[in-house]
Amino acid sequence: MISEKSKEIIENYIMAYNSFDIESMVKFLHKEIKFRNFPNGEMNTETRETLLL
Repeated sequence: MISEKSKEIIENYIMAYNSFDIESMVKFLHKEIKFRNFPNGEMNTETRETLLL
């Protein structure tokens, strides 16, 4: 079962994502993040960043 704190983090991340609020989105991510895009089950884009927070 998911904790209330985890649920709150997920909901806040989704709200930031839907609002295109990148600054708020990254507040919820680990400092070493990796984004991958998998359209139709095949990865076509990958971005690796180390955020300096």
